[in-house]
Amino acid sequence: MFLLFFACSTADPEIMQVDLRIHATLAEAGTEIREELVIYLDIHDPDGIEDVAWVVVELPEYGIGWELEDEDLHYVQRGEEHWFGSALIVPGRHRIPRGIVRVIAGDLSGRTAERRIRIPGSTIVPNEADFPVPDGEGRIALSPGATRHFLYREGYYRELYRSEPRENDDGGRYHLNPEVLDELGDEPFQLVAEWSPFLWMESGPWDYSDFSRPR
Repeated sequence: MFLLFFACSTADPEIMQVDLRIHATLAEAGTEIREELVIYLDIHDPDGIEDVAWVVVELPEYGIGWELEDEDLHYVQRGEEHWFGSALIVPGRHRIPRGIVRVIAGDLSGRTAERRIRIPGSTIVPNEADFPVPDGEGRIALSPGATRHFLYREGYYRELYRSEPRENDDGGRYHLNPEVLDELGDEPFQLVAEWSPFLWMESGPWDYSDFSRPR
């Protein structure tokens, strides 16, 4: 229940920006691909950021929606920006429908702001072959069509540049240098492909042994 009766707000909140993407994950070959909708709103409230009380996210074309408040509504400050959101799944479904996403931000007095953003229909529904994975020969089988690739571990991103050095680009394979593996250490990590601003694909976790080269 929203605690509207405690409010003394005098100004409407405003949604300044929306950061939205589908995050698809593949734990290992042959497992189910799962998608979540990662969405954060940069909200400005003249009455103070503590006045932001709840966020509603809807996929109106499909009758799907989420109400976020309290511990379900995550807060991140980036400089002067105040972001509220979460990673959302559709119960009983592994995929996120493409289409219009409607977001509503509300303050303690019930004042609201609304925005709509569309996940393009051209955003693919990834198959197993679309994910970056170890190829068994010390290389990464890159995601075809992806714009960027990363190694990811909590608190750490390393982008893989296919154009430097040239020998790292081998017909859709990326050779991992021993120095990179040493830098990652013994901690497991994920392989991430940015297909578009609306779709990121992640596989793993992997570790050093997954990239051991045959002798």
